[in-house]
Amino acid sequence: GGEGVDHAFVCADPPATLLPAFRAARVDIVSREAVTTPAGEATTMRDWARALGIAYTPSLVFFDGEGREVFRVDGYLRPFHLASSLDYVASGAYRREPEFQRFIEARAAARRARGEKVELMK
Repeated sequence: GGEGVDHAFVCADPPATLLPAFRAARVDIVSREAVTTPAGEATTMRDWARALGIAYTPSLVFFDGEGREVFRVDGYLRPFHLASSLDYVASGAYRREPEFQRFIEARAAARRARGEKVELMK
């Protein structure tokens, strides 16, 4: 999984070490290329994107082991938020804290308590 993804570019933050926990796929939302979804359904990239309600890019959609969507982010993410989204899913925190914003705030507070600088707006 993750072939063709430049992990160093995607996220230079330490949670980039979480990337091996994911199988990544780049989907062209207008392509008629065949794809098998995480739920095992055969479709085209375009039809799958439509079924997911993805109208623009970039979008990140995370699925569990059964192929169910568990988290989604639409649009550009700042580095801290991208790293947090990976951590949110990889750690299973989405099961305990359904509000991603609260997860980010707690993650930022924990880092600040350790003396780390956290850039939420850069």
